[in-house]
Amino acid sequence: MDEKRTKKPSEATSSSAGNDHTTVPLDFDAELNASASSPLYLGNRTVQEQDTEKLMQLQNILPFLVAEAKKECGEDTDIAHYEKTLIIEVNKELERRNKELEKKLAEEKKKLAEEKRQRKKAEQKLEVEQQKNKFFYPLAQSHASNRLQKQMTVKLNSNNTQIDLYGNATLIGNDFKLFIKGYAELLNGVKQSAAMLLDGLMIKATEAGLQDTMVTLPLKEYMAMRDLKDEKEARKQIKEDLAAIERISFEYKGTGKNRGEWLKVHIAGGTTGQIKNGDIKFRFNQEFFDSFKAGAGSRYMFMYFPYEALQGNIRANPWKYWLARKISEHKRMNIGKPNENVISVKTLIDACPDFPSYEEIMSGARQITKRIIEPFERDMDALNPSITWEYQGMEKNPDSYTDFISANIVIHWEEYPALPKIEAGKRKRATKQQASKKE
Repeated sequence: MDEKRTKKPSEATSSSAGNDHTTVPLDFDAELNASASSPLYLGNRTVQEQDTEKLMQLQNILPFLVAEAKKECGEDTDIAHYEKTLIIEVNKELERRNKELEKKLAEEKKKLAEEKRQRKKAEQKLEVEQQKNKFFYPLAQSHASNRLQKQMTVKLNSNNTQIDLYGNATLIGNDFKLFIKGYAELLNGVKQSAAMLLDGLMIKATEAGLQDTMVTLPLKEYMAMRDLKDEKEARKQIKEDLAAIERISFEYKGTGKNRGEWLKVHIAGGTTGQIKNGDIKFRFNQEFFDSFKAGAGSRYMFMYFPYEALQGNIRANPWKYWLARKISEHKRMNIGKPNENVISVKTLIDACPDFPSYEEIMSGARQITKRIIEPFERDMDALNPSITWEYQGMEKNPDSYTDFISANIVIHWEEYPALPKIEAGKRKRATKQQASKKE
């Protein structure tokens, strides 16, 4: 037995007359290689496989060491204490290597998780970058966010809202609850411009892959988005809108692992929004970002939103923004389906907060064409060139409310970004559903 690997029993213990014994430090890797019929081959195996191999061999090393000791010292030599010492040393080594292995596995798991997160981040950012064009913004969207955008600007009243003693408003809908702190303090409630600012900030966040809750939107860039000319007035409106957005929270029914649970979300993440050094700065709550995730992979969902939706005078085209939003949501949710570019007039009208109702008009001057049909067509036309449209299957535009409200609209898109992966996935799911129905 090679002296470099371990000491002889006579060196590992005192003479037979004494009782003091010395623990012998062992070179286990040398012993393992020596005990094998050939040097230990680890090849291209992983660290985990290599360590497992060593641990298995360590458990079988004792007979080899004892046999070697007996061969050197003679069969009659009492080496019981030497064997006991070896057992202690081997167990210590096993424990040490187990701890090292657990540490390595934990580090490897952490490293793999971080690599996966970085890949996902890069893929989402690349996907958005590749689809940018001159007609559409990428905008994160989900069922909850779509409900939020519409409900936050609805004119609240005693029929649809509860306002407590502190002026806090609660609007309860189907699977959705909206809360506005200090609503009574807001002059004319939450304005449409606040919803548009929220979208502007979320466009910026979406372009960055929703990786940072602190969003910086240059004031000049936002003014260009909105086609605003007066910076002084823009600053004033933005400050009011930021204050309104920070008051808003909502609850919605979760999906996936949170299906059926009420999830409460605050839009703002604690830092007061402001305009500083020419930039609009706003901190979102991470839970708000999480509300945009969907699917098994928990990917952020986003749609393409026409530039024209945010531009122009709100008073001149009060419904343009809402019509564009509903059309964009419908396209994204139904992409790859036969109805992706067909949507009903009723669906579009219902998406516009406070759009005059038929009953309301008929109780007054009864100007259906002037108060309902013409404003609708005017604001649809204002989405050109990104979006053009026509009534489906009609030779002329409807001139009665019945024909109008029962009509469908066909949407034509100018250079809508290609989404081959999403379309292929939708078709695959549709094929599976059809197959399961036949069974």
